[in-house]
Amino acid sequence: MRSSKITKKLTILVAAMMCCFLGAVIFAQFFVISRAYMTSNYTKNRVEDLQKAARLLDENGFSSVKVNDTETMTALLNRYERENHACCFLITGNSEIIAESEGLGNLSPICVTYVQKLFQTGDIFDYSETMFRVKNGIGIPSRYVGIFHTILPKEWRTDQSGVIYFVAVTKEVYTTQNYRLFARYSIVLFLAVLLLSFLFANIFARYVTKPVLRLRDSAMRMSEMDFSCKCDYQKKDELGDLSDSLNFLSDKLSETICTLENTNQKLKSDLDVQLEIDRMRKNFIASASHEFKTPLTLLRGYLEMLQEDCLPEEERKKAERVMIAEIDRLDRLVLNMLDLSYLESDVFEIHMEHFLLNDLVSRYATEFQQQFMEKKIFFDMSGVQKPYVVLADQEEIGRVLSNFLSNAIKNAEFEGKVSLRLQEADGRVKVSVYNQGDHIEEKLMEQIWIPFYRIDRSRVRNRKGTGLGLAICREILLRHNSQYGVHNVYDGVEFYFWLPLAYPTE
Repeated sequence: MRSSKITKKLTILVAAMMCCFLGAVIFAQFFVISRAYMTSNYTKNRVEDLQKAARLLDENGFSSVKVNDTETMTALLNRYERENHACCFLITGNSEIIAESEGLGNLSPICVTYVQKLFQTGDIFDYSETMFRVKNGIGIPSRYVGIFHTILPKEWRTDQSGVIYFVAVTKEVYTTQNYRLFARYSIVLFLAVLLLSFLFANIFARYVTKPVLRLRDSAMRMSEMDFSCKCDYQKKDELGDLSDSLNFLSDKLSETICTLENTNQKLKSDLDVQLEIDRMRKNFIASASHEFKTPLTLLRGYLEMLQEDCLPEEERKKAERVMIAEIDRLDRLVLNMLDLSYLESDVFEIHMEHFLLNDLVSRYATEFQQQFMEKKIFFDMSGVQKPYVVLADQEEIGRVLSNFLSNAIKNAEFEGKVSLRLQEADGRVKVSVYNQGDHIEEKLMEQIWIPFYRIDRSRVRNRKGTGLGLAICREILLRHNSQYGVHNVYDGVEFYFWLPLAYPTE
């Protein structure tokens, strides 16, 4: 895992703490405790001189002294002290001092107490040599070293006193060699401790910060909206609880963001629908205004001419016929607008029923027979022989069929052809109305279902329609969930829609 700032900081902190602690230990060892183990040659020679002088004192002095001759003992001890610069005394095996040199009073009481304790516990005899180092009250070796020597004459070994020992204590003298050795050894050991401290601290820091960094990476991915990766730290501790909390938070955020995105998408879709509705409403108002303006202008002009009574009788009758026709057209326009508004509202409901589609087709074909004859149109119903029972609103489907036939007659060529066919497929029946005539441009096939839209703008006034017929058909077919449309065929145009069969045909 890559290193991080927290790992580096923790490494430095732990290494510094270890170095401080181990440095203090090294200092205590080499400047206090090491005195018991790193004695210089000078100190060793001095101890040997003290031991040699003690043996000579035993052989040449104490051998002729009586056990109760304290004055002579003290004189011998004072001479030893002057010649060897070491405080000395005689002590029994039960730690009782029976004679001492003059300088012993200047020695620290801790030293004398420590020696008495060694004889009292018997620890003095654990030394392989007759040399020992004095320790202070908390057991740390001091700079005082001492020797002890057993007094040999048998006449001194009484039942009262036991064995008597000669003890000499002197202060250790450090030389330059001591400090060089201490410094060299301390630096080498400190460098080794420093290296090991950083190595151990780095391993410890990585172990401690590894789960933290994994949690940090997971949190960073969450901040970037990436909720695919989860924290895999599963131990039962505080970091494990934090890992579970982050995973729970990640799931909740992912779910919430997904919900917000769906809601936002729905709001955007609703807004687009609303904008489209507003656009269609504005277009509808503009188109309706235009549809009303044309006949109203025409009516106004004729009314002004009739008011001025400037028209001949024949022209006056013609104007009256035109005005009545325009009023009828306005009446149909208003009725169709009301029908369209009703069909688009939530109030309108279709009434589903079973009926024979062939009868409905035949009835409307008969109604348009006169118009077929006026344009000398050949009407073909050869594709309506097989009976089909459908489930739909018979009245509303009749309106759709009537509109399709009316449009076919209007757009068919003079002496052209119009055909009506019924075709069954997949449990449905397709009703198609074909008229021979001009094709519709592909880009306009969706727009013709818009209210007031007409393909041939140049002949608007020559048409009796209101421009709302196909819009009304679209609303009716949408309520039936019917598939509908228009497409060009080889020599004309075909409108169609599908209805579900009530009973399967054989």
